[in-house]
Formats: sequence, structure tokens, C-alpha cells
Amino acid sequence: MKSLLGDRVLNSFTPLHYGTFGGLPTRILYIFVGLAPLILFITSFVMWKHRYKTKFTTGFIKRFVLK
Repeated sequence: MKSLLGDRVLNSFTPLHYGTFGGLPTRILYIFVGLAPLILFITSFVMWKHRYKTKFTTGFIKRFVLK
């Protein structure tokens, strides 16, 4: 019996999901791709916190020290 294209595509999703289609290199790539949102969240939070802290400190210096 001839395999349909749709069946072949659907059957390829399982190895893609578990990362078993390319061996160790794709599993390592999946680790970095999976950690990317966490790293982006942490770095953006640090940048936001630093920006907020600098604005507050600059305003404090202008109001009380430079009078």
C-alpha cells in the first residue's frame, strides 16, 4: 500500500517533538532554544531595573544635592 503524504508528515511530528530525529546535536540545540525565553526575561528585567534605578537616583540627586 502506498503511503500518503499526509501520513508521512504526521508521523514525522513524534520524533520532532521528542528531539530524537537528529541525535545529540538537536537535543543540545533544543536545550538552548528552551532556555532562550528565560534568559531573555532575566536580561530584560535587569535592564528595566537598572533603568528605573538610574532615573530614581538621578532625580534624587537633582532635588536634594544640587539645591
